[in-house]
Amino acid sequence: MLQSRLRLALMLVVLVSLPASAQNPVVAPGGVVSAANGRAVSSVTAAARGSLVSIYGSDLSAQTASATGVPIATQLAGTQVRFGDTAAPLLFVSPGQINAQVPFELSDVASVDLVVQTIAGTSGPVRVTLLSAAPGILSVFKGDSQVSSANPISAGDRITIFATGLGAVYPTVLSGQPGPLNPPAVAGIQPLVRVGGRLARVEFAGMAPGLAGGVYRVDAIAPDGISSPVTQVTLEAGVVPGLTRPRGPVVLEGAGPTAIEEGPLPVTIRLPRTGPKGLRYASGRVIVKFRDGMSGKSALDSLRASSARTSSISLQPASADFDIVTIDPNEDAEVVAASFRGMAGVEYAQAAYVNHAMVVPNDPLYQKLQWNFPLIDLERAWDIQPQAGSTITVAVLDSGMAYTNANLNVNVRGFKDDDGNKYPALGDVTIPYSAASQLVTPGRIVSPRDFVWGTTTPLDYDGHGTHVSGTIGQLTNDGIGTAGVAFNVKLMPVKVICGTWDILFGIPDDDCGSDDQVAQGIRYAADNGAKIINMSIGRDGPPGCGATPDRKGCAPALEAAIRYAVGKGVFIAIAAGNSFLDGNPTQVLAEIASRVQGAVSVAAVGADTSHAEYSTTGSYVELAAPGGGGGQANNGYVWQQTFDYSFTDTFSLPLSDYRPPRFDVLAYVGYDGTSMATPHVAGVAAMLMQQGITDPAAIEAALEKFATPCSEWLDRCDFGVAANRNNTFGFGLLEARNTLRGLGLAK
Repeated sequence: MLQSRLRLALMLVVLVSLPASAQNPVVAPGGVVSAANGRAVSSVTAAARGSLVSIYGSDLSAQTASATGVPIATQLAGTQVRFGDTAAPLLFVSPGQINAQVPFELSDVASVDLVVQTIAGTSGPVRVTLLSAAPGILSVFKGDSQVSSANPISAGDRITIFATGLGAVYPTVLSGQPGPLNPPAVAGIQPLVRVGGRLARVEFAGMAPGLAGGVYRVDAIAPDGISSPVTQVTLEAGVVPGLTRPRGPVVLEGAGPTAIEEGPLPVTIRLPRTGPKGLRYASGRVIVKFRDGMSGKSALDSLRASSARTSSISLQPASADFDIVTIDPNEDAEVVAASFRGMAGVEYAQAAYVNHAMVVPNDPLYQKLQWNFPLIDLERAWDIQPQAGSTITVAVLDSGMAYTNANLNVNVRGFKDDDGNKYPALGDVTIPYSAASQLVTPGRIVSPRDFVWGTTTPLDYDGHGTHVSGTIGQLTNDGIGTAGVAFNVKLMPVKVICGTWDILFGIPDDDCGSDDQVAQGIRYAADNGAKIINMSIGRDGPPGCGATPDRKGCAPALEAAIRYAVGKGVFIAIAAGNSFLDGNPTQVLAEIASRVQGAVSVAAVGADTSHAEYSTTGSYVELAAPGGGGGQANNGYVWQQTFDYSFTDTFSLPLSDYRPPRFDVLAYVGYDGTSMATPHVAGVAAMLMQQGITDPAAIEAALEKFATPCSEWLDRCDFGVAANRNNTFGFGLLEARNTLRGLGLAK
């Protein structure tokens, strides 16, 4: 088994142990390095929180010792390493070398002093710059064996990389603790894996489940186009050499078995295995119920005749009438359980199969961050409509979508910021671009169109459209990242608005998101198979355009396009706007929606169902949905995968740090706004259409009729509140389960 055969070299370069000394410990110059390859991660002493580092010097410990259990202790053989005031878990100590985990718990500072403390004294401080990520490869496996010339990688092969330095994970893991199994702890910054120099598809990146001490696991699929079997694997993310804070990725080498030397691993990986019927079960144990009169000893004696590795019976759990038999992790628990079942004194025996709550997705960030889905009763809605829109196409009219991999060859113009600083033209540059791995699958993206650039490649240079698309259809129940509402729909990216980079790449500022572009996008989506349109876009305008549509600022072209689409059987969800604190002007698109049966304007609520302070109010507001309230830590935002803005928004950096963006680093990012509320409605509408309600007006009627009532006076939504339409929440808060169930189309 891959995990039990893994022997990571936590002592990478074994130095000759020095005699115990009474002298103060000394950290060698440049002696704090990545444990993956024994090299510094940048031109300054630097490390990422949670990563595994090696510290070299003299008199670092009075003796050689390794950690023996979890959680990994912060003191070993009288030695302690401190990053500021925080003690680090120690995996290995010797007079000349320490392997330690950089604590996750370090405060949000750019750098910190490292010292080594022994019974003899304390070393001088070493300033360590803290990076968001500093990846290095420990080992690479294909199947159960390490990658090597005898076990190379071919196109389509699944590989497992054990690495360090991928930074923060969600849910958070305490330093020294093993990575959790269900849900696993996912890396906040999505790494890039290259096999033979070509980008591979990353399926999981996070703490290695069951393994402590700063070891991460990355599962990837080798890309097509590899000309011959290869062994070269690289991992990217994090920092540019020479900078003192994260500014862009750098490749740290690592290639199969040459990445590290063989060595002892103090903590053993324990991951679930999968049997021939696809059932996952825990390694290292089986559940056995002995009949009265048969002792555990006699049972084990009998079993050892055929399985010498079976070791012991643990104490019977307090709330159980069975025993846990501990076996070697290499043993197949299903085979061992079958051996037990063949004994006369055994009532039953089984592997310890892995369970998860039904309906609740196993995506690890779902329960951690996605308060918004339970708020609209989405889990019970999935019970009613588990297909989640598999036959429905949703068009996302927005800033585009990260739906394909590319290299962008662009000419970047200079600009002046709001403070008058002049940023120079960057000229001709090549910019990497990656598809959102948790959004795009083969055959899912249909009829993409860009009405800004006039092409069929609506690439998102902002991140907004990708984030919105994630709420509608993020891949769900795949054990990775976040979930989406209608996670099986097809997606049609239609670009009708710009981001800052569109302008710097050459689009005139006044030619971004114009009414004609948006109207064309609506009609295009309706003519090319979309059944739902999401418009998390809008603009200010005058009130009363319904009565006098020719007034300055009204949008008859947009209204005609919306009516055209609805007439073709397309339901449309439109953001109500974010201008409440800016005078609460009328939002033109949302106001049109209120006059068209089959189009709905959507306001936003926070996690407590109160009115989101930015959400525009007015008689045209028809429905409310979770948009986030901001300022409430994680629960103030709607989270999905999109670009890591620390790599894209370089135009917001000081002039000295300005550089081309990268669109190939993805992360799970929290946004708030009616833009985030609207795709909840679009997703539920897709599920409702899958359920059999195909008339857009009937969809709107169902959404409004079965919404949770909301009170402006109480500023909350609750079924104890009297139902009434108001200007803040419209007909109420989106209620997914009741809407799907309410028309009697499902029990």
